[in-house]
Amino acid sequence: MVKVSESCSFRWVVDVEDEAATGLFEQRLALLPAQEQAIVQSFLQPIDQQRALLSRILQRCCVCAALGVAWEDVALSLTKGRKPFTTNAKPAHAPNFNFNVSHEGRYVALASDPLYLVGVDVSAPRRYRPGGGGAGSGSAARPLGPYLQTFRGQLATSEWALLQRLAPDEELQEAAFQRLWSLKEAFIKARGDGLGFQPLSRAAFRFPRDDPWVTSAHLTLDGVAQSRWCFSLEPLPHGHCVSVAMGPPAEAVDEFGVFRGTLHDRQAAPDPNTPPKAFERVALSDLLPKARCPTVT
Repeated sequence: MVKVSESCSFRWVVDVEDEAATGLFEQRLALLPAQEQAIVQSFLQPIDQQRALLSRILQRCCVCAALGVAWEDVALSLTKGRKPFTTNAKPAHAPNFNFNVSHEGRYVALASDPLYLVGVDVSAPRRYRPGGGGAGSGSAARPLGPYLQTFRGQLATSEWALLQRLAPDEELQEAAFQRLWSLKEAFIKARGDGLGFQPLSRAAFRFPRDDPWVTSAHLTLDGVAQSRWCFSLEPLPHGHCVSVAMGPPAEAVDEFGVFRGTLHDRQAAPDPNTPPKAFERVALSDLLPKARCPTVT
């Protein structure tokens, strides 16, 4: 049995290119159930297959480490909004254990928590995104202004105003947009409704002192300040960043009801004064259950 973590709170980030360079894709794919293998292989591009594989393996490693279950006994499911969760039994010290995973650009990240709803989002710089221009996007560089304009309908009035105040400094504008969008994604992923939350402009984020490089943010939802939610941001190499949203389990959105049924302490709420947990750069060889870890040859 895998040793149970007393905290069940993990912050892991994996470099996709480093893992691809190991040449262990096929061996690691074989660690997944057949249905999940098929999902991974349904992606056309090898890099997308790598991201999908890493995402699924991280989830299973997290459940093994947190709950002490064997690899083959990990039970995963999804909310209607595509939030992954486990139906394995929770220990007393982790009554609401849940996790979330995200991938974009070079990184796959996972965050978990024993008590609070958690959502995570990795955000790559524009040059890594389809249509963003630059290396990794497969398209010519696109002016920032028109690019931002395509997202205006999903930004709150206050968020759009911030982007305009930061002009003409495009570096600051792009950093602010990248982080605002990442925070929105982390929030809806923590809740569980995902893209069922519409429009995204309902969630208005602001940075202290309008500084997009800060490591925290505040949320107003439908015009009401959300003091029971905590948000943190952390820079990653190559211009990426990762956002984490943490909130009260009572605010889980779960139309099917199965995920909500795994949350046993609905009164918990994060303390905004608690320092955020830093992400740990890990490799799959560090995480895979020792009995199942492929050997590099």
